[in-house]
Amino acid sequence: MEQFEMIEIQNIERVDKGSLLAKCDVYVKPWHLILREVKVFQKGDRRWVGMPAKEGMGHDGVKIYSELVEFDSDGVKKRFRSLIMDAVDAYIEKNPSMTPEPIFGQQDEMPF
Repeated sequence: MEQFEMIEIQNIERVDKGSLLAKCDVYVKPWHLILREVKVFQKGDRRWVGMPAKEGMGHDGVKIYSELVEFDSDGVKKRFRSLIMDAVDAYIEKNPSMTPEPIFGQQDEMPF
């Protein structure tokens, strides 16, 4: 069994707004844990996971996001996010409609 198989992607919703590709729930099978509103971002060839967060205002009035899930080790945090990304990749492979389309096709002219 692959390590990412301990994680199941559920209730995925394609968003395609800016760098936000999708949001989903993540079910961690061995822990019987569901993380709601995990976000999947993509910019160019780079993709990453945003853990559940709450929105707030910084002292300068700029929007900030505080993650609601915290790890006491950066190594564990990176491995966990990597497992989620592997599960997302596996989901996308089985569901090609979730693959992001380029904003402009190679044959399209720039609109400006």
